[in-house]
Amino acid sequence: MKKFLLNLQFIFRPSFWIMTAPFDRDIDEIMNHLLDKYEFSNIGKFIAFLGAVEIWIGNQPYSCMVPYKFIHKYRPSRLTILKGIHKLNEKIKEEELAEINNFKKKHNMLNNI
Repeated sequence: MKKFLLNLQFIFRPSFWIMTAPFDRDIDEIMNHLLDKYEFSNIGKFIAFLGAVEIWIGNQPYSCMVPYKFIHKYRPSRLTILKGIHKLNEKIKEEELAEINNFKKKHNMLNNI
């Protein structure tokens, strides 16, 4: 019942209406396991690593959060895709804040000279 209620949100998210690949339960389970166990790293424009697995993060949400070798063949559930997007965005924000703090520290050091 809970999963049904969570899936109702996609009625109000038109960007999730069209997906470019068919749903696959095995890919969904793999992606959920990876999202629960690992953090994103080496984040690029279209690809990031989740553990040692290369994940396609481009074309959000139509064909993202898929192991790169399965892109355009299969996809996880919409809930898993949304979970992955949230986790990826949080990691990007953390990295940006770290860059800003490093810049501030460096800038303050220059003012003290």
